[in-house]
Amino acid sequence: MKWLSEVLPFLDPYPGWVKALMSGWLLLTAVCGIALIVGRSPTLPISTSDGVWLKINRVEIFDDRWRGIDVQVIANINGNVFAYPLVDRRAGPDRSTGSFKLPPSNVFQINFSMAGSETRFVGQDTVVVEKEKLPHSAIYNLQILRESTGVITRSAAAKITYTISNRRD
Repeated sequence: MKWLSEVLPFLDPYPGWVKALMSGWLLLTAVCGIALIVGRSPTLPISTSDGVWLKINRVEIFDDRWRGIDVQVIANINGNVFAYPLVDRRAGPDRSTGSFKLPPSNVFQINFSMAGSETRFVGQDTVVVEKEKLPHSAIYNLQILRESTGVITRSAAAKITYTISNRRD
């Protein structure tokens, strides 16, 4: 314990049990510090799967005249076009969900449209989502485009509920 008196000279007047307690405390502190430095594990990513995913949760058309028509939802994200669904093209609130893996990016510019043989639904907004603010869930409203006149209705005629996240589910 002479080394302790050399390192911490203020402990000289104290009895041996205090010096033993102090050296035990210093030894424990050193061991814990080394264990924290050596045993540190790398930070794991929050994501459970690689990439960013677009999930279309629900498609709904408000006007009964257009319910049940064949339409295909088209998502345009950063200039990449994703068509949904590939098989069942019936519009309605019970339409199944669809997921798409998006190309890597730090910012996602999103807009939707729906195309059918009888009519076209268009969105007038582009939603911008930063990757660091994921997950992002929202409702995207669509208006009817009257192709004969080029006029877009003012009120929402359909809506798409979607999520963009680091998880596929």
